[in-house]
Amino acid sequence: MNYQVKQPGQRPGLNVIDPDDWIWALGNEVRDKSFKAATPVSKLCRIFFNHLSRSTVNQPLIFDSPSMEMKEDQLNQFFHFTRKTDYTIHDFLEKSLSDPTDRQALQILTFRLEGRVVKLSKILERYWDGLLRKKDPQVDQEAIADAREWLECWSSLFSIATENFMQVTGCKELRW
Repeated sequence: MNYQVKQPGQRPGLNVIDPDDWIWALGNEVRDKSFKAATPVSKLCRIFFNHLSRSTVNQPLIFDSPSMEMKEDQLNQFFHFTRKTDYTIHDFLEKSLSDPTDRQALQILTFRLEGRVVKLSKILERYWDGLLRKKDPQVDQEAIADAREWLECWSSLFSIATENFMQVTGCKELRW
């Protein structure tokens, strides 16, 4: 998305630049930077949820064979945090686009999103650990190792993306 920056104008009859024009131009520049920095975070979230929802994926994160099914309480907890994460993603993106100058709110939403993702990852890790503890020969240990590797790689990229977002938007140096 390429925003056209309006050139600061002159007020009729005055040799003074209209300050509203500068604010407008600055707002687009800040919004554009925020949007560009939020895009990798958004795309990585989409990749994560697409990977979860595709039953034909070569490397599933949640398995459907009888010996590897997720327990109902784990599944309910996972769905609960998936829903909370979805809401947080929407809040994060909305704030990134609608009010990118509110650095404190952006920082809070970024931390909240990171926390939600960590919670989902921990639920998956506990699920995989539980499968391995069963010592069931039908548990596909290689599939679990592949799922862990995928999640580790994805988590690393997500961490880089959120760190970059906070750096670009000026949230990283906020202390309060």
